[in-house]
Amino acid sequence: MPYNLTGISQNTTGLLSLTQGVNDVLLFGYFGIVLMIGLACVLFLSFYFSTKNVSHSAFATCWLSFILALFLRALDLVPDLAIFVTLIFAAASLAFIWKK
Repeated sequence: MPYNLTGISQNTTGLLSLTQGVNDVLLFGYFGIVLMIGLACVLFLSFYFSTKNVSHSAFATCWLSFILALFLRALDLVPDLAIFVTLIFAAASLAFIWKK
């Protein structure tokens, strides 16, 4: 069954405004957060299976998630809190790398 999503965001022609409208109406603002969590899981597992090192995998995943949060915040798909949470996780993962 096809869905007509063009009426959700006041009949816009841009991809960004359509994505923001779908995020607000259908997903209640959780599109960016779900995207970040899913991508972080895939990144962590792929880094872990290639390096077999949890701390380095967590470090790379957290910093890439922080960069993704910055881009998604610029597109207004995640709240401001997501940037701070990912930055705290990135700093904590850096602390675990230095711990020997």
